Amino acid sequence: MGLGRLGPARRALLRALARAPDDWAVRYNLVLLAAETGDVALAETHAEACRRLNPDAPETANASGLAHLAAGRPLEAEAAFAEARRRAPDDPTALRNWARAVKAAGRPEEAAEALAPLLAREPGPAEVTRSLMAAALDDAALSAQALDVLSPLLEGAQASPAVLGQAASIAERCGRLSDAEVWAEAALAGAGDDAETRDWALVIRARLARRAGDAAAALEALAGAEPGRHAAGRALLAAEIHFEIARAADLLGRTEETLAHARAGNELMAAREAAAGVDAERHLARLAETTRRLQEAAPLAAPEDGLEDGLEDGLAEDLMDGGPAPRLVFLTGAARVGSTLLVRSLEASSRLIALDEPALGLARLSLDEPPARLRAALFDALAAAAGLADARALDGKLVLIKAPMAALDAPKLFRAAPDSKLILMHRDPFDVVLSAYLQNFRGSDLLHGFRTLNGAARLYDATLTCLEALARHLPDERRLTLFYERLAGDYERELQALCGFLEIPYEEALAADETRAGARARRVRTPSYHQIAGPVTERAVARWRRYEDALAETAPLLQPWRARLGYDG
Repeated sequence: MGLGRLGPARRALLRALARAPDDWAVRYNLVLLAAETGDVALAETHAEACRRLNPDAPETANASGLAHLAAGRPLEAEAAFAEARRRAPDDPTALRNWARAVKAAGRPEEAAEALAPLLAREPGPAEVTRSLMAAALDDAALSAQALDVLSPLLEGAQASPAVLGQAASIAERCGRLSDAEVWAEAALAGAGDDAETRDWALVIRARLARRAGDAAAALEALAGAEPGRHAAGRALLAAEIHFEIARAADLLGRTEETLAHARAGNELMAAREAAAGVDAERHLARLAETTRRLQEAAPLAAPEDGLEDGLEDGLAEDLMDGGPAPRLVFLTGAARVGSTLLVRSLEASSRLIALDEPALGLARLSLDEPPARLRAALFDALAAAAGLADARALDGKLVLIKAPMAALDAPKLFRAAPDSKLILMHRDPFDVVLSAYLQNFRGSDLLHGFRTLNGAARLYDATLTCLEALARHLPDERRLTLFYERLAGDYERELQALCGFLEIPYEEALAADETRAGARARRVRTPSYHQIAGPVTERAVARWRRYEDALAETAPLLQPWRARLGYDG
């Protein structure tokens, strides 16, 4: 079913249903269409009809899962897709949909691991889209592997313009910019009247122009895009068009145009996320509870009673003997503070493992868990992220973990590994809020707060309050504060200070332009990866002053932080 022709397809299916109300296949296809367009009521109605008409079919279980997923019920969707897999063990569609639900439930690493076998096979043309969807789970290794497997197919005549557009998007995220350009232009040339494929290709063309430093060309590329045409059924595409226009307009100093398109994009995504059950207030409540506990008690210096609980015997013995014992450094702070390129520079050092926003394995665990259980989950996750055989391979290694906005996981990490170090990175609070508002962060209670300027300010305030409460539990020698503005002013000097804190020798290669350029060309996992096209520069310092009137509503929350962090001096 062509993605650009969903409206006619819906009308045709509804006409067919009027002629044959008990046609199970028509009902099933209506579920597929409804799930694709986010029409929850339509998906649920016809999923129920599928269960009545053909209860034992694998596709019926799949229809139930799609309806649950469209309604923002990932755990129910996971169970339904698991049943579809049980009924049809060899069906890659069931596996792919189950992985989507698992990812939506907050377990992306489990989803990526399950999908990896799809990419190990020689795919035929029918599997191109499946593999691309697997790569879209935002796993760096999977994305790169998918493109390696699919490149020969994409060079032939088998790939449709829609698939070429998907490939271009993934290639751009992986830093394969030449491939992204070729595939985007091929998708554009073949799109015809498929408005969705055409406009996605235009978005990729604009991103590539902006990454090359040509904001005017980015705006020109999007002149033919029609966000209003997609707003009802394809809100994500409509929002991406608005956000890309906003980012290019900002680079050109066109303040009102920037705000208008950022507002339109955020409103579209806010409605989409609210319909899926995403709730920023839920995250703020969790932050408040974690902050309260940090302020009232000392949960980090926990006794080692019950060390063996929940551990395999071998690892329990290793932990009791003092190993594995990596030296952990946790780099966190608000979003949009410039930490990504800092970590990329440190990757040039042979003295440490630098991990960019790895899954920490702690989200599903409570702060009240025994420290050893937290430690086992953390070390297993870090070993997997570093590509090591198991947690024992971490022994003695220095591991830098970049995890912005991770105020809920940070106390668990320090409870699991109390000797860890903490780096808090700051940027002018007004610049943080503005920059986050101009990005299309999506998909979680945490990131939903960025949909309005005031919501972003509330999230900033709650996150920094929690991290400040955590920092008070650590002695001075295990804390370091960095500032974006100082990095922009003297990157080399700040890197030297950081290397001293990490107890590794400073190397000139860490600050070399080619090191940072290579980092920007590689795949970046951060949700704001589009901005890694440029270095930390003074151009982005105090950018908020052009938007001072719009940011006035955030001043009661942000001005006290500016004073506390020294930005008023």
